[in-house]
Amino acid sequence: MYFFRETQLKKLTNLRQALIYVKGINYSKSDYVFSLLGFAKSSRVYHMNKYYYGLMTFLVKNTYLTGATLTRMRQNNLRVLEELKTVRSVMHGLGLPAHGQRTRDNRETKRRLRNKV
Repeated sequence: MYFFRETQLKKLTNLRQALIYVKGINYSKSDYVFSLLGFAKSSRVYHMNKYYYGLMTFLVKNTYLTGATLTRMRQNNLRVLEELKTVRSVMHGLGLPAHGQRTRDNRETKRRLRNKV
């Protein structure tokens, strides 16, 4: 069994699919890592030996933010916005769209607001 950042990589799954379950790694990042390592698209987790496992963990740890580090960075960014009392932080706190999307004609947002009040 291979583990990566508290995530168990399932033995029979495709290597690229298995790495997606790690928080902070999406399909394109996973694809990039395995293209650097030179694995075929049909490779499975059980095909990987300890050497390639070490290379994969080294690449991911030194290239991308994952797991608790990613969560901590996101929480710190939100905390800074709340301290500055920006419009974006207020909208985020209310559960509304924060990037300029309309809420007047958006049925789902209206329902969400009605349920909160």
